[in-house]
Amino acid sequence: WPVEPQPGQVVINELLFDPPVGGQDYLELYNASDHLLDLSLIYVSRANADGIPEKLVGLSDQIRIFPPKSYRVFSPDKAWILHNWSLEDRTSVQPLADLPNYQASVGTVFVTNVSGGVLDRFDYSERMHFGLLGQTKGVSPERIDAATPTQEQSNWHSAASVSGFGT
Repeated sequence: WPVEPQPGQVVINELLFDPPVGGQDYLELYNASDHLLDLSLIYVSRANADGIPEKLVGLSDQIRIFPPKSYRVFSPDKAWILHNWSLEDRTSVQPLADLPNYQASVGTVFVTNVSGGVLDRFDYSERMHFGLLGQTKGVSPERIDAATPTQEQSNWHSAASVSGFGT
């Protein structure tokens, strides 16, 4: 049976916060645990001006399993994701109409439980992209190691052009 996620079990793995023209933000999460988790118990948000979560957005309105050691991508436009990236498991992309619109230059992503308890937090900035990239619009930062703390800036890099700047 699925269990309620605890901090460190669901981690932010990739974020497209400045999509190309015609594109949408997306958020990729990784279940780093050995447990089945229930997506209906997981929420996402962005930080307000005071650095606290704004409106919490549930990842599912019904019990939906998030298997151990697996990824899920959330975007308002599932078709756009599937059109632009080749995915082995197309079911890993979940439509989420209310995904927060993450700010294009700097911001914070929260993954929480229903009461707002933080499961993971990612403070991002356009400055974290690879310095030699001429253009960062449409490029997502991605996590290198799920076991390394999310806030460790050296654990993030810009997705490669050969992968369409996202994975």
